Amino acid sequence: MDLAPWGHQQSGADWLVSRQFGYLGHEVGCGKSRTLLMAVRDRGLVLLVCPIAVGPAWIKQCKLFAGDRRVVVVVEGSAAKRAKAIRDALATEGRLLVVVNYDSAYRGEVAKALQSTQWDAIVCDESHRIKSHTGKASKFLAKLARANPQSLRVCMSGTPTPNNPLDWFAQFRFLDPSVLGENYHSFKNRIAITHPRYPGWITGFRDEALAALRARIDEHIHRVKADDVLTLPDAIHTTIPVTLNAAVKKFYRDMEADQIARLERGEVVTAGNAMVVVGRLQAAASGFARADGSDVFERIAGEPDKRLALREFLADFPQREPLVVFVKFIEDLREVADECKASGRTVSLLCGAVKELGDWQDGKTDVIVVQQQAGGAGVDLTRASYCVYYSLSHSLGDYEQSLGRLRRPGQKNCVRYYHLVAEGTVDEDIYNALQAKSDIVESILSNLTRRVAA
Repeated sequence: MDLAPWGHQQSGADWLVSRQFGYLGHEVGCGKSRTLLMAVRDRGLVLLVCPIAVGPAWIKQCKLFAGDRRVVVVVEGSAAKRAKAIRDALATEGRLLVVVNYDSAYRGEVAKALQSTQWDAIVCDESHRIKSHTGKASKFLAKLARANPQSLRVCMSGTPTPNNPLDWFAQFRFLDPSVLGENYHSFKNRIAITHPRYPGWITGFRDEALAALRARIDEHIHRVKADDVLTLPDAIHTTIPVTLNAAVKKFYRDMEADQIARLERGEVVTAGNAMVVVGRLQAAASGFARADGSDVFERIAGEPDKRLALREFLADFPQREPLVVFVKFIEDLREVADECKASGRTVSLLCGAVKELGDWQDGKTDVIVVQQQAGGAGVDLTRASYCVYYSLSHSLGDYEQSLGRLRRPGQKNCVRYYHLVAEGTVDEDIYNALQAKSDIVESILSNLTRRVAA
């Protein structure tokens, strides 16, 4: 590649080369892939772990910026097939980049294959994916890092702490556990404030502790913000209010009242069951409810009101104009795809089970419907400058990543984001919390308790 690196890419690479570990906190579009490849130029065996959708993109990145490095992407096939591909790659000579996805890295034969060598560098791309201190991938990678003390260890993410400052712990456990300690609960007790009745519910953080945390980790982070180093087109956000029909509204209110009653009874609120509450309320706002004794969601009453709102939007939207629609639930994905097809548009899907991004990028289809968690990170959606959020993820990190998939280098037009927001529901709480970059679950539960007080 003849094009010279940007200044922040060169400084980031130089910074990493001089260290044993570091965090590339470069926002979406800042070219942190090239920064990483420059930093590991003299490292022979490099392991890179990433979300499954991001894996193939590393072939292109290496071709552009590290043409003499061999790349083996191991994100498909059985565990035995993946493990064999890793061992075969390690048996060859020369500089090598092995790319595996988070969900397979810690499993059986793949884990054994990764543990069978000494890596010169271990990289976690979109490292906020290992933020859970109890996650299997997070624990495995921390163990692998300890077994490779000579390796350069790198975390990369434009959204390092998508939920709250506690997300730093597991990422630094991988980088160097001496920075934040090895006991999560001690770390949590130092910085977090919990609800007096519900110990699992974090209501805030101690200012002095956060200042100390920032001072502790600052030297280990190379932070770059997109708007500081790039000239990007404007972004316009528009909300489209959605009024729920009477049957869905009653169902939603009954479900909300049930959650309030549980809080009044003093049931334990943990992060896990709080997320279940949020998910069910969100699904109800989209017009779906879980069938008794099943994991399947079914329509509450007729066509969902959000689908009707999308129909109105599409009626005034240019027929062949590229469009991205983000959803949270598979049920929403199906509704959106069916509605877009009914309007005469061709559709591609990007979710856990279906990967049709290439068809849409090549112009073969008009609309791509993306499940936010599957397609929010590491994909280029700059073909479109229009985007609809049919339903929102509760994760600030997923949301900010998805915004940056359209508004990034390569985008020539002002990006317009449209948010379908069901009135009087958690949709409003989630949207407001995302704009304020505050904790989603805490915001929703706080609103519930305020209604109790009222």
